[in-house]
Amino acid sequence: MNRVNFLAMIAYYKLFDRLRDAKLLHKYSPRDIIEIDKAIHQIRIRGTWHKAEITKKTKDIFKKIKIDRLT
Repeated sequence: MNRVNFLAMIAYYKLFDRLRDAKLLHKYSPRDIIEIDKAIHQIRIRGTWHKAEITKKTKDIFKKIKIDRLT
């Protein structure tokens, strides 16, 4: 197994643990959270990068699993 796959597997299971600890594993998988995060865009305004608006539901999920963003 190469190093990148190994690191990705570690990150995946850390996300799995956070979902389990937040009791959200019955609703979301780590893959679901990754897909939700991919939908969050950044925009550049006058040379500064900003997060585009995200839904309250997404904010609440990320708050419960104690992450800001994956990327």
